[in-house]
Amino acid sequence: MDSETIDSGFVPRLRSGVELVAMQDEAVLFEEETGRLHQLDPIASLVCRCFDGETSIASVAKELGEGFGEEPSAIERDVLAMVTQLGRLGLLEGIDGTADAAADVLGEGGELSAGDIAGVGGDGVD
Repeated sequence: MDSETIDSGFVPRLRSGVELVAMQDEAVLFEEETGRLHQLDPIASLVCRCFDGETSIASVAKELGEGFGEEPSAIERDVLAMVTQLGRLGLLEGIDGTADAAADVLGEGGELSAGDIAGVGGDGVD
């Protein structure tokens, strides 16, 4: 599958060899094969923890919307954008990453973000 064809029914899972490493309120994705680190902001860290290989993007957005008291459709848009970024980077199972995606998506020293997610802060789900 191509990262541009991901939709709300997609069930995200980090590919083998990619580890989510928590660091206080934030996290990084560590690619064992290349040694690359991808910094996640606090919201992207929370969202990434939902990628269990069983839950669709739409369901993740619904759960986060209920937890934060926000509209799931707005959250879904931002989660979909984040999953597309991760797909371009080749960090998800079943998605073909694109060449030089890290430079295109993140730039030098960039951070992966889950977008504005409808005004959700980094305090975690109640």
